[in-house]
Amino acid sequence: MDGVELFLAKSQDDEICLIQLRDGNFESTACSSGGGLGTIITGEPAVEVGDFRYLPDAENRPGREQISDSVVVIRGGL
Repeated sequence: MDGVELFLAKSQDDEICLIQLRDGNFESTACSSGGGLGTIITGEPAVEVGDFRYLPDAENRPGREQISDSVVVIRGGL
């Protein structure tokens, strides 16, 4: 994820938010009041945060890398 930085935050309403920067510039923000959220980085992998999963069988798909207790990076497409 060259040039991409992701930040997790919690909003005043207790939403989970994912803030995305590319090359130091703001690119997008996604927030969810549920238990997680996901984003697909343009030209890059997908990211799952919390209990969000793109597909029901996501846990068994190749290319998944657990990078923290609550964040998974999926390389190679969904």
